[in-house]
Amino acid sequence: MPLLSKKQDVASLRQQYFDKTTIEAFFGASDSYDDYSMEMVRINQNEQMSEAQKQAARQDYVSRLPDGAIKTNIMQQANLNELMARTEQMKAQGASPEALYNMRRELVGEAAAARLAQVDQEDANFDQRFTQYEAQKGQLLSQSANPAEAQIQIDQLEQQLFDAAERKRLSGYAALQETKTQ
Repeated sequence: MPLLSKKQDVASLRQQYFDKTTIEAFFGASDSYDDYSMEMVRINQNEQMSEAQKQAARQDYVSRLPDGAIKTNIMQQANLNELMARTEQMKAQGASPEALYNMRRELVGEAAAARLAQVDQEDANFDQRFTQYEAQKGQLLSQSANPAEAQIQIDQLEQQLFDAAERKRLSGYAALQETKTQ
């Protein structure tokens, strides 16, 4: 049963048990988000539209929503999606921290752009320490005849380079880096 048909069936059931005011109070926001999601899927799956046309259709749909919390949330999500996409694209093209900051300031404001720049610096610092850790870990493993002794030294190295929260991320981060290099 297609999604639209199910949605219509649910709406019919609601009308049997609730009046219009109650339906709007209990299900209005959820229905608005569902309608938005279904329209975005419809637009994104339209193979006859270019990316620019799809973007225009998405913006047109959002602009026609009634003003309120739902429209605000959807617009914020759209800004976040654009921010993430543009950040990835700019980083892939080797954009400077200043260029990233300016783009972010334009999309999300001065304060958020400053916080994101700080996160970038923290990530770069972590990446640098992780690279150092991986190199030293590889050296310890290749030079040690005793794996248990090497592991003790690796544990000490982890404690020197990373705080407790960062140490929890190491194995996952290593796996992520491994998939990026493949």
